[in-house]
Amino acid sequence: MSGRTRKVTKEKYLDAVKKTKTISDKAIAKHIGVNRSNITRFRNSNPDVLEKANKIILRFTSVVYDAKNISFETFEQIPIIEKWVEIQNQRLCSKGLIRSRLRALYNVTRHINVHPENLTLDMCVKLVSEAKKTYYKDEKFIRGLAYLNIRKPIRSFFQLIHGI
Repeated sequence: MSGRTRKVTKEKYLDAVKKTKTISDKAIAKHIGVNRSNITRFRNSNPDVLEKANKIILRFTSVVYDAKNISFETFEQIPIIEKWVEIQNQRLCSKGLIRSRLRALYNVTRHINVHPENLTLDMCVKLVSEAKKTYYKDEKFIRGLAYLNIRKPIRSFFQLIHGI
C-alpha cells in the first residue's frame, strides 16, 4: 500500500470509544489527536466499526452496579475511579501504591455495598472506627479491611475527588 499512514485505525477508534465512553466525533477526535473531519470520514467509510462501537457503548449503558458481584477490573473502569487513578498518576504515585489503594477502596465499597460516587464520609467513618477498635484490641477484623490498610486510601479518595 502506497501513500501516507492512516491517522485513524480501527484499533485507535475502538480504543477511543472505550476510553471516552461515547461515539461523538468531537470527543474521539480530541482523544486520538486528529481533526473531527478525519473521524467522520473514517466512520462513514467503515460501517462495521460503527456497529462495534455501538455495541461497546451499549455494554457501558447496560451495566448495573452491584457491589457484591462486581469484579476488580470492572471497578477500575468506573469513571470516578479512573479520575482518581489519573490524579494519583499526575502526583507521581507508584503503580504499586495506586494498586493497593484501589484494592482497599474496592474492599470498602464492596463491604458497605455502595457505588464509589455515593460513598459518604459518614459511611467511611463508621467503618474506620470499627476497624480501629478491633486493631487496638488486637482482634481480627474483616479480611481486606484492616485499619492500617483502609484509612489512607479513604483519605486520599476524599481529598483528591471530593476535596475534603
